[in-house]
Amino acid sequence: MTSYYQEKLKEGVEYQDYLISKLLQFGIIIIPYSSKKYQINKGESLTMHEIKFDNKMNETGNIYIELYEKSDPGNSTWINSGVLRNDNTIFFIIGNYEKAFLFHKKILKILVKSNKYRKVETPTSQGVLIPIDKAIKYSTYINFKENTIQ
Repeated sequence: MTSYYQEKLKEGVEYQDYLISKLLQFGIIIIPYSSKKYQINKGESLTMHEIKFDNKMNETGNIYIELYEKSDPGNSTWINSGVLRNDNTIFFIIGNYEKAFLFHKKILKILVKSNKYRKVETPTSQGVLIPIDKAIKYSTYINFKENTIQ
């Protein structure tokens, strides 16, 4: 595992803990799987939620929806990720420490298939960028600064 991958994993796990505690205040309970075995074979959580930390959304004005990934840039093969992964996930929560968007997986698939949003690629990820105003329209929007959900 590369140090970049390990750092991103650490950031994601810390955000997951933050988000789970914050969402509990709104009556949303998430029970994540801890082991890689269950995450791969079942999904990210018993409650069918997958959490994604997007630390660039404030600067870009978009949320990033990952479609394909690889653990190392040197790998030649991309694997399905996020909304394209075949697991128990029904809900995606994408956010940062200020705000989050709770989407139904079916809605995200429709948005991705519409081809209205810009596709982007990094050495380890491929996905689409959805503007925050559209994300608010198609999701349950949670504002942690104002302690509101809509």
